[in-house]
Amino acid sequence: QGVWIGITFLFKLLFAPKRVSIKPIHQDTFRDPLSFEYDLKDPINLQATSARYTFNVKKGMDKLKKINAPTKIAIPICIIHGTGDLIVSQAESQKFFDQCPKPATSCYIKVPEAWHCIYKDPAFTDEHWQQLTRFLQ
Repeated sequence: QGVWIGITFLFKLLFAPKRVSIKPIHQDTFRDPLSFEYDLKDPINLQATSARYTFNVKKGMDKLKKINAPTKIAIPICIIHGTGDLIVSQAESQKFFDQCPKPATSCYIKVPEAWHCIYKDPAFTDEHWQQLTRFLQ
């Protein structure tokens, strides 16, 4: 039995397809050098995802589009988006917000030049914190 396990392992090692992984581009996420350095040292930092996981996330997003998910939101919504975000499309987040039935307290906060990790971005100023605070009140 041990020999069979060894042969099976060797066969899989030689002929099984390698797992395809997708690595996030962390340098496009943080503009603040200290936050970027901390992110890279974080032991639970996402180093890579499998192609299968990424494909399943895309399938989930496609399902949300089919059911017109924004129209199902019945509570106030706040979206904060940086114009320098290279990870998430600002046009898509604006489109999502525009499709939501919005109570008067909903808001879309656009932060000029901010990157993806917006709260630690130098462009996220006290004015933006005040807008977020007003929404939360």
